Amino acid sequence: MNIVVFIKQTVDVEQKIRVKENGKILEKGLGYVISACDECAIEEAVRIKEKNRDASVTLVCMGPTSAKKTIRRGLSLGADKAIHLLNGAYNSNDATANARIFASVLKTIPFDIVFLGKQAQDTDMQATAEILSEMLGLPMASNCVKVDIRADKAVVHRQADRHLELIELGKPCVISVNNDINNPRYPSLKSILTARIKPVVSKKPTDFGLGEDEIGRAGSLIERIKYETPQARAAGKIFEGDAAEITNKVIELLATEARVIG
Repeated sequence: MNIVVFIKQTVDVEQKIRVKENGKILEKGLGYVISACDECAIEEAVRIKEKNRDASVTLVCMGPTSAKKTIRRGLSLGADKAIHLLNGAYNSNDATANARIFASVLKTIPFDIVFLGKQAQDTDMQATAEILSEMLGLPMASNCVKVDIRADKAVVHRQADRHLELIELGKPCVISVNNDINNPRYPSLKSILTARIKPVVSKKPTDFGLGEDEIGRAGSLIERIKYETPQARAAGKIFEGDAAEITNKVIELLATEARVIG
């Protein structure tokens, strides 16, 4: 069984992220990690591998040269090998361009299951997996919290608004997972050292038959214009008095300031 996991290097959102006057992120001093849902996708793939001796897990990560550190982190979690799609301008891609690149990669390697995180923690778009499955003509389920891989199909529990959906998918298929599916393991010292010698093949998106007009900003349907720092919230108000007095004050403010009631 061949399992492919697409992962993304993202800014560690636990840091203080600053925006420059030109609307771009100040990258100096920022640390990068595997996007949280992608790390859960790796964990799920490795758990499946541990139950199936013939299974292998291949990571695919697109990003600059510095993404190699992120890839090694993914390998230390139990993946077997990786493909590094060298692309310094990968942040110019939208979900459509990403999916087009990923689809071109999958056409060149064997796979039974494709895992992705539900959404990246930097863009929160949640569209790449869906577009990828459409491009490849494969069945898919998104936002999954449980996955059971069987001989001829995958059975998943998908998180809907107020309930779980039980879905059966023929293989090969595409599955996106959220961060409720598992708790990713911490790599041991041995696995960190072993990850250093696991094979990582470096390629460019154009190595898979794509033209320059199909990747980056030229191949994207959406262009990110700029980032903006969220506006500071107004200070809260503290009300004193008995319940009746406080209720009257709140109703008055809802009517006169918030204007949410008439």
